[in-house]
Amino acid sequence: MTKSMPLEPIRRQCRIRVLALLAFALAAWTTGAAAQSAATLRLEEGRFFLEKITVEGVTTFAPEIVVAESLLKTGRVYSESELRDAVHRIKRLPLVLDVEFSLKKGSERDRYELVIRVRETRRWFWGLDLNLAGWSEPVSVSGVETTSFTESDLFLIGRRFAAGRYGIAYAALGGADGTIQVGYSNYNLFGRGGFASVSLGWADCASEDHGPADPSDVGEEGCQTELVGLGLDPTYSNWSATSDTVRLRLTLGYPLGGNRSLRLKGSYRATEFGLRRLALDTDPERLALVSDRYDVALNLSWVSNSVDDPVFPTKGALVEVGLDAQSLEANVFQYDISGDPLAVAAASRSRQLAALATATRHWPVGERGAFSLGGEALLGRSRIRDLPGYDLEPLDADVTVWSTSVSAGYALFLKRLHTGERWRELRWESSAQLFASGVAPSLGQDQVPHYGARVTTGLTYRNTWGVLRFTISWIGLEATP
Repeated sequence: MTKSMPLEPIRRQCRIRVLALLAFALAAWTTGAAAQSAATLRLEEGRFFLEKITVEGVTTFAPEIVVAESLLKTGRVYSESELRDAVHRIKRLPLVLDVEFSLKKGSERDRYELVIRVRETRRWFWGLDLNLAGWSEPVSVSGVETTSFTESDLFLIGRRFAAGRYGIAYAALGGADGTIQVGYSNYNLFGRGGFASVSLGWADCASEDHGPADPSDVGEEGCQTELVGLGLDPTYSNWSATSDTVRLRLTLGYPLGGNRSLRLKGSYRATEFGLRRLALDTDPERLALVSDRYDVALNLSWVSNSVDDPVFPTKGALVEVGLDAQSLEANVFQYDISGDPLAVAAASRSRQLAALATATRHWPVGERGAFSLGGEALLGRSRIRDLPGYDLEPLDADVTVWSTSVSAGYALFLKRLHTGERWRELRWESSAQLFASGVAPSLGQDQVPHYGARVTTGLTYRNTWGVLRFTISWIGLEATP
């Protein structure tokens, strides 16, 4: 008689084997799912966990500036597009010519070290901007002469200095803001990646032969010649300085994430003596002396900037929307060429508050070309008090001011040399612009051009020292009654 085996041990062994098989299957499935999830994390939009950020190639300023401007943080996951946007932000620094990034394996799987390689500009820098312009109508640039051809040039030379972990200071001679300029920029304001910049400029525009208030100076060339906006001077006049001029600029920026930020810009300029001349006035015997002129401007804007290069853009977009406030105060004393007074407007005042929007988009064309489209629109209100008009009668009115423009451009690299210590770029750039502006009511200023066009072509050269730009323009103006 055969002895039967107990069933309970056999059942126990079967249960153990089944549980072992189930555990093995569950472990295999979990491992495979985790591997698939990790692979998806790496491949989906190329997302990377940054364990460390390393900056290479920086010798003239602190590498913390590069990290702060990138807005990247260790311990976070970024996509490839977010890393490229960070590179573009770094490239917009005035200290940087070019930026490249690469990823190295970190201490653990799916962790990476981001290596940012920077090509710096020089400590010493220079810039030259030369423009030759032809006009459809004779214009007055300064003094009593009118011409259909104008020339303008700005030359700047200076040096940058490291100022702490996040600061850069500079001193320069020349440029648009004065004979002497000093400034400071901080690229990590309040430790949150904010930006702050302040600059002070002083220009010596006084005549060497006569006192700045002498009417016989009216034929001398002033400096800081410019057309102020129609909201401040609806007569389309040129203003220039004939004495010392001091200008203060302040810019604050706060990042909102990605390429977006809030920006506050302010400026103040004081000029003791100057000239004012109606730009299209055909009477060479008439212009005005200006004293105690003060200009104040304040702009608050929302900015989205994805442009890849601040000097030679080939792709990306720049959009700005905000509010713009300006004021102009001056004593305007009208003279003819003989020195006899024609009219006096003491303490003229102009105020403008406007909404402003600008947008520009760039597209690459082949390997060396780029195409761009842009536009601008302004709408606001102005208050003008005691400013001499075209007929020399003081203007005293509240007006609506508006302006708009559209533009298109094409650029082509003629030379790009990026080898070792040599960095040279030469680009041909051309653009066409249509613009229109006006005030309502017109205040009887029928000589003011309401429509116009500008066509510009030229060459721009950049190396490690600075930028040289030479352009030729034609400007057509059309006034409507």
